[in-house]
Amino acid sequence: MKKIFLLINAVVMVLLSTANASSEVSQQSADMAIAAAEARYGEAIHANVAWRKTHEFIAKAKVMSKEAKYQEAIDLANRAKLESDIALQESAEYDKTWQAVVVK
Repeated sequence: MKKIFLLINAVVMVLLSTANASSEVSQQSADMAIAAAEARYGEAIHANVAWRKTHEFIAKAKVMSKEAKYQEAIDLANRAKLESDIALQESAEYDKTWQAVVVK
């Protein structure tokens, strides 16, 4: 569990540092971020570990992209992808350790 929190902290720091960087943001980069989030969310759904509101972030990202608010769309898509990454990692961690907590 401690590893998950460290991962979350590291990813948030990276996201914050890239959000502050002055780079050209385009519709193509927003669409790529949304596609990556959808793909990872699909993996989480397939593994039955998807979080409840992740799909809402993807939907909002699509709306922001259509409104030409590309940075907001990228931020939402990255958050959705991060949630799916964490859900899959939690599941993998649980699969490794569940036997240790079962009463024998």
